[in-house]
Amino acid sequence: MFFKNHSQFIIENYSQTLLGSRRSEVEWLMIVCSCNALTNHDIADAVNRGASRAREVYASKGCKAQCGNCVPGVVCALRSLLRERKEAAMAFNTVDQGVGNAAYA
Repeated sequence: MFFKNHSQFIIENYSQTLLGSRRSEVEWLMIVCSCNALTNHDIADAVNRGASRAREVYASKGCKAQCGNCVPGVVCALRSLLRERKEAAMAFNTVDQGVGNAAYA
């Protein structure tokens, strides 16, 4: 694999370490709120801890929206993550029910 620079190499290796080698894409860090240095990873962490509202995302970092320009981006990321989590849970339940039914057949 060709890397543009040393930082990309470090990010790729870090991603593979955290996510396992089966994931080929690099997880990029994106600042969503520059006032509070809130990143996409912070939003994902907040969702993993149960956040379902923008206010809860900010509170998980001990901050509040300052200028408000980031709120639409935070809400969009939050909705996307919650939708992905719901779809994953539904897929898991479908697979789980299928396995359970086969065991009783």
